Amino acid sequence: MRRVMRRRERPEYWDSVHRLMDIGWYREGRDPSAPEAYWRFCQGHTRETISAPPRIIAAPDETTAMHLLLQELGHNPPVSD
Repeated sequence: MRRVMRRRERPEYWDSVHRLMDIGWYREGRDPSAPEAYWRFCQGHTRETISAPPRIIAAPDETTAMHLLLQELGHNPPVSD
């Protein structure tokens, strides 16, 4: 129930999470070693051994970082009305 409520409260965030997963990326969250808002993303699946370094995106929040990564990868998020 709690998960469903979170999705309803932040549909744009969860849509971006699922879009990244669909194209083989996952979020690691905020980079703890960075003094500013940098977000870490990895290609593959969380249970795989990571061979490539994570992609680090500077953005004020995680939703914006996911949108920027989707744009870089050529999977632009839909424009909201």
